[in-house]
Amino acid sequence: MVYPILWIVLSFIIAYYGKSRKIGFLVALIVSMIFSPLIGAIVVSLSEKNTETAMKLKISRDANLITEDEYQNSLRKLIPNQKDQADTNRGYLAIAAIIVLLFILIRCVN
Repeated sequence: MVYPILWIVLSFIIAYYGKSRKIGFLVALIVSMIFSPLIGAIVVSLSEKNTETAMKLKISRDANLITEDEYQNSLRKLIPNQKDQADTNRGYLAIAAIIVLLFILIRCVN
């Protein structure tokens, strides 16, 4: 019984670190839950950091490769405002709860 709980806790820790990367919380959580926390950690570490992506966007804007509107929209997706972040966190929590329940159900049946 300890193994599934450890699996879930480690998956959430990995997903938390995935939140600051391009992969995001949800994808990191799903990868960690389905495959393993180790695979999830590898995928998260290979994912680009949001700060690196923001820097590439700034360089593209400065070189006139993208417009100011495209830059602002892309940046907003990377760094959401507080209301968007709260809504996103509630959605992640609901999805995470469903995944955990399904994971426990599958593990208990086997």
